[in-house]
Amino acid sequence: IATMYAYYSSFPFKPLEGETVYRYSKPLWVFLFAGALVLFISTSLNLLPSTIYLFGGLLAAALFVAFLILARRGGRYTRL
Repeated sequence: IATMYAYYSSFPFKPLEGETVYRYSKPLWVFLFAGALVLFISTSLNLLPSTIYLFGGLLAAALFVAFLILARRGGRYTRL
């Protein structure tokens, strides 16, 4: 369900989050949209072993914490 939400919310239409990312940076939007599409298709068709998803989730959590620390310190990524 989470990959489906990530994929569908990344469309660049007004009420969805993808529209904000698209206005901010088109290359970033393409990267996130393609990643969400690959995750959605691979989970729907059960193409990858579940350990890949575990490591991907751990990496995403680590990146979230890193960006959170940068934002609290007033880093340059706070304007998103």
